[in-house]
Amino acid sequence: MSLPQLPPEWKLRRQLRMSHLLLLQALEEHGSLRRAAEALSVTQPATTKLLAQLEALLGLELFERGARGLRPTEYGRIMIRHAQAALGEISAARESLALSALGVQGKVAIGAVVGSIPRLTAPAVADLLRRHPRVAISVLAETSATLVPMLARGELDFVVGQIPSGSDTDLLAFEPLGPEPIDVVVRPDHPLGAARRLTLRRLAELAWILPPPASPLRIRIDAAFRSAGLDVPVRVVESASTLLAVTVARETDMLAALSRDVARHYAGAGFVRLLPFRLGDDAGTLGLVTRRRSRPTPAAALLAESLRTRAGQLGHAAPGAPVPAGRDRPA
Repeated sequence: MSLPQLPPEWKLRRQLRMSHLLLLQALEEHGSLRRAAEALSVTQPATTKLLAQLEALLGLELFERGARGLRPTEYGRIMIRHAQAALGEISAARESLALSALGVQGKVAIGAVVGSIPRLTAPAVADLLRRHPRVAISVLAETSATLVPMLARGELDFVVGQIPSGSDTDLLAFEPLGPEPIDVVVRPDHPLGAARRLTLRRLAELAWILPPPASPLRIRIDAAFRSAGLDVPVRVVESASTLLAVTVARETDMLAALSRDVARHYAGAGFVRLLPFRLGDDAGTLGLVTRRRSRPTPAAALLAESLRTRAGQLGHAAPGAPVPAGRDRPA
């Protein structure tokens, strides 16, 4: 198969229009030219012509036409990702202008896995606000599997977490901040709380509250059981909610696997009790996940630096420059 003859960059810059980007996003959301036209408040012939112009400009078929609408080709998926990122940058520019007009000195929107919040993300945010009280900060606490696709679409400035398997590694870079060990917690008066020594074999037979399948934390938990020659637990409640995990563990005999900082936070408050057991030898790595060719806003750069400083205060190895995803990134 011959390689596509892509237009020179200067031609793409001159002829690619905002309407093309909006059409790509609308087609991704709605799946047909008719519904995309309705969303954009234009006629269907106009969207048909616009898509034909874009495909002619690129010399590529971006969508497969079928009875049920349009399905993006591999080229189409690439263009959709970059269109979403470009539109996200434009939205961020508008917000920055609006905030500047109001006298607010910058805005940053990040995602953070819950395990990073007690000792890393929250202190870094507090430190930044002490130094720059007029910066507007938005933090979405979710799993890496939810946050990293949002980052790729330009909805977040960066993510404090890990890169999930299956991510588009061409778009992402990872800068290590520190380890993320896993601890096991139970209700304060749980019979296992008095045990001096526990084995994974004994715990494998019990009921667990675990993160969702395919999340980086869950992958490491399952790997710990398998490396010990054991089946992964089958009596499980699966949830990304730390609050649910802690509450269910507190009200039942179930075990909850949490990142160490979160486990110790709730244990220190008396909600749960730490078991004298470390789940697995792989501590994992938390870090800054960024878009590789995206320049951070001043506010985002300040918060990233605050996170690096906090990681250093915790005694973690000083992070180096970001590395492309797929090389030296966490499993």
